[in-house]
Amino acid sequence: MSRGLSRTLAVGPGLVASTLLTWMFCALLPPPWGVALLVGGVVLLGLLASGVGEEAAARALYRARPFEDDELATLRPALTLLSRGRLGPPLVELRVNPRDRRMVVEPLGRRTVVIAGGVLDAAADGRLSQEQAAALIGHTAGVVRDGWFRRDLAVTFWSLPWLTLRTLAHALAATLSRLPLVAIGWRLRFVVAGIAVAQAVHQGQPWVAALLGTLAVLSYLMPRWERQWRRAVLHAGDRALVDADLAEPWASLLRRHPSTATTRGRLRDLEPPPAPGAALSLVPSPVPPR
Repeated sequence: MSRGLSRTLAVGPGLVASTLLTWMFCALLPPPWGVALLVGGVVLLGLLASGVGEEAAARALYRARPFEDDELATLRPALTLLSRGRLGPPLVELRVNPRDRRMVVEPLGRRTVVIAGGVLDAAADGRLSQEQAAALIGHTAGVVRDGWFRRDLAVTFWSLPWLTLRTLAHALAATLSRLPLVAIGWRLRFVVAGIAVAQAVHQGQPWVAALLGTLAVLSYLMPRWERQWRRAVLHAGDRALVDADLAEPWASLLRRHPSTATTRGRLRDLEPPPAPGAALSLVPSPVPPR
């Protein structure tokens, strides 16, 4: 599956749902306010899609800023490895969120990578070698450099209504899932949806039936599409590290995670190809004299 199709499947339903929710909300407002909100949203969407405001978004969303001198000194060898492998400045803008104590690195838009302060802490106290720090940062930098998150800010912005609704639905589902009948009903939702579709058709409401059927099918397909997109991003980052000769330190970090089929497959892809064996000689050995 191509990158564009995988991304479309992963975010497309959410964008469609957000568009419908936005139209409905704007229609409820007085006309001047509804039109102004819609036009302003479209303009901001276009600016984010073109890369404008990425630095401001990094500060607003992640409280990320450029490196200070002591932070730069902590990661200087790792940054040298990244630049040598075309995974650092000037191709990728590296910023740090010093308040985040996790050991994570996150992509942001066309060329920004946000490094949590926990990565600097781990590199400073020896829990991460400089090669491992370079691999950890480079995995995210590779997918940012290659454009996997080029329009992610715009997509996230326009998906806000859907993401908000989805978050509330997940919180409600987590509460109700403790009830046995609700949990069974969710696992058998295709039966519930089938009954609802049949009732809508019987009542002469084909559009309602089509909508209910579509929602039921998407409830199964969307998690699968999102997993496919995440796997594609992971493999793209792995390939970038192989090209930058950082596969071995990255493999050493992956081995710290629980062994799963996905992790084992990624580790196999990171292994260098076996050295070619010695060529077999086709010349017969001389017969010793009797």
